[in-house]
Amino acid sequence: MTNEDKITKLTGLWYSCLIDHHKDRDCHWHIDICWSYGEKPKYQVQHYGYLLDEISIDFDSLEKAQLFLISVLKSSIKEEAIHWINSDDEYIKEETKKGLKQVLKELEELNANS
Repeated sequence: MTNEDKITKLTGLWYSCLIDHHKDRDCHWHIDICWSYGEKPKYQVQHYGYLLDEISIDFDSLEKAQLFLISVLKSSIKEEAIHWINSDDEYIKEETKKGLKQVLKELEELNANS
């Protein structure tokens, strides 16, 4: 599985964790390429959601940027899913918690195959 395939899978899992108040921009992740002043390009990972702190970090290669994004997505998915699974909020139904447990299972499978 390529890094791009992993990121695609992870953004889907992340979306599955967005069960409470969120905005559309929580669903978008970017790796932009910037060429400046005749120098080698920089690859910038960006995320401007509400649930996570804003991310805007430069890397010297696309692979490094992708690996960073994969790491952020994995940790964010795990944290968000566990938060809601353990929540006593009456808004969170057992069916939703079951779905989040499936998200964690898929995340574990992705980690095992990486």
